[in-house]
Amino acid sequence: MDKLRALFVLFHLVGITLLSLPTPGKAQDLDAPEAAALLEDLRALGARLGVERSAAEVKVIAVDVSERIREARAALLAPFNPYARLTGARQGWSMFWAINHRPARLVIELEGPDGAWTPLYVARSDTYAWRRRELDQERLRGVVNQYSHLRDRRSYRAFAAFIARRALADHPDRHPRPGADGGAAEPAPRGPARREDPAVEAPLGGALLPGDPVRPRALAEAWVAYWAQLAPPTPLALIRVALALCALGTLAHMIWSGVLLWVWGDLEFGGYRQNAPGHWWWSFVPHTEAGLWGTVALAITAGVLVLVGLGGRASSLALLILTMALTSINPESGGGHDRLLTNALWLLVLSPASATLSLDCRLRTGAWSDTTPRPAWTRDLFLFQLVLVYVTTGVQKIGGGDWMPWGEFMALHYALQLPSWQRWDLSGVLGSVTPLTQLATVGTMLFELGAPLLWLGVWAERHPEGGRVVRLARRVHLRRGLCSPR
Repeated sequence: MDKLRALFVLFHLVGITLLSLPTPGKAQDLDAPEAAALLEDLRALGARLGVERSAAEVKVIAVDVSERIREARAALLAPFNPYARLTGARQGWSMFWAINHRPARLVIELEGPDGAWTPLYVARSDTYAWRRRELDQERLRGVVNQYSHLRDRRSYRAFAAFIARRALADHPDRHPRPGADGGAAEPAPRGPARREDPAVEAPLGGALLPGDPVRPRALAEAWVAYWAQLAPPTPLALIRVALALCALGTLAHMIWSGVLLWVWGDLEFGGYRQNAPGHWWWSFVPHTEAGLWGTVALAITAGVLVLVGLGGRASSLALLILTMALTSINPESGGGHDRLLTNALWLLVLSPASATLSLDCRLRTGAWSDTTPRPAWTRDLFLFQLVLVYVTTGVQKIGGGDWMPWGEFMALHYALQLPSWQRWDLSGVLGSVTPLTQLATVGTMLFELGAPLLWLGVWAERHPEGGRVVRLARRVHLRRGLCSPR
């Protein structure tokens, strides 16, 4: 059993690491404003290094390189894609790697009897706040963010028509005109002038210590021993509670804000577009209003069972399947948060997370707590997934000019002005605090690229007799926090 577990862990770690490699954009993606800005940064950098290329030549080179990488990536991922689709272990963490300098702001206007247009809703405005509860919901903002990148014009037109019908129903004497700044992109206020904006573990360890000879057999034995270790299940129980609250909170907020049918419905029952759910669940449950609400009810039930720790792995598996089914309905309304949740729920299925602080524990032992050591391998997989998210998004940010010195570390200055994500309009104050946002940009990169130090802290805690690196880690207290003793 220990060897089978070690083989599965190896497959899982290799798979999610390869799946997290960035997918190069297609030719049409290079026309997006943020991609054009990056290509211009690369062209300017090449010119400073003595390599002169026109913008068209740089684009041709980028398309050729991206196509070759896409082919190689597809071949590498072929053995792992079915596993990721089945278990929810999809990856992809290109969060804010390139900042759109000309983001779109959702504006909905009404035409009065005199032909004059007046605002009905303006994103992040307290004055024009029609249906603000729905339009400010995070999944609707994710949808609008997709449109600000000039993606899927057909879906955008369906969304605009849907909003127009809602506005007309609420104001029958007027004529609505929804759009993202009337179809024009909004330049973000700038800080100091710098350039013209573009146009529109694997944890190896166990018995091996630094200095030991590395032989294949000894390495394999150490790998098996590492993943066979036991530990109290309390951390896994706390993770279980946190994940259940996240899943329940997502559903509760969508229901409260009234956007659940908007986003996950269909044109026939309250949705803004025609959806085609891709998860196998919808082969057995019809994607109708009754089927959707029934699935949501089951997901809430499963979330409550996971929260109180009743049903063990079966409850976690049910919550995973239902979450994947719901988030598959309209992918453009989701993002990294959905992927991270399904990844974590899959690890929860593999974990003895209801062994303590649960109704299962109460029914089994008569007490709420049981600190009997249990297999701890999934706790390390949770940590590996967290490190992988931060490292891969940090590495991808290196390719985004605004995160680097040649972009003057202006990434957060621009990111904080994206209407799709900001809670308040900060454009009026960011120009006066540019050095702070630049410092925060540097800190973000250091934090994300430094995430592997968590593994160093774990090693230092488990091997106090280690060498100089371990002693340094202990001296700077990297073992604190997640790196608690076994």
